[in-house]
Amino acid sequence: MRKVLAPHTDDGELGCGTSIARFVEEGADVFYAAFSTADQSLPEGDTGIRHKYHHEELGINSRLDAMQAGILRVKLRHVDQWMEHKRALAAAYDKELSAIDRLQVPYMIQGCRHTYDQYTIKVPADLTRRAEA
Repeated sequence: MRKVLAPHTDDGELGCGTSIARFVEEGADVFYAAFSTADQSLPEGDTGIRHKYHHEELGINSRLDAMQAGILRVKLRHVDQWMEHKRALAAAYDKELSAIDRLQVPYMIQGCRHTYDQYTIKVPADLTRRAEA
């Protein structure tokens, strides 16, 4: 069995996820990691995040205890089912939102599957300004 160490897919500069998805579909075990030079350490409890989804620095210092590991082990059995449910919801959003002129729904690369941690649409600036008025 092949094993692949890859950056977390949220780290766009390090790995956009397309290659990773291909490895998974081919049966490889994929392990995600955050890469750091360790030149600077963050103060205790500081993850480098000042605003949601805006990361000034990459990294986290986290350890699982036995209880957390046990809970996650049970939850792993349900991940595929949860992902399929999220994909079904996203397909419903795609269908309804695609009918609205000038909105752009998420683009899916052929052969890849999305986890839909977020469902982000593009709205033209003039429509955004009208909505704020």
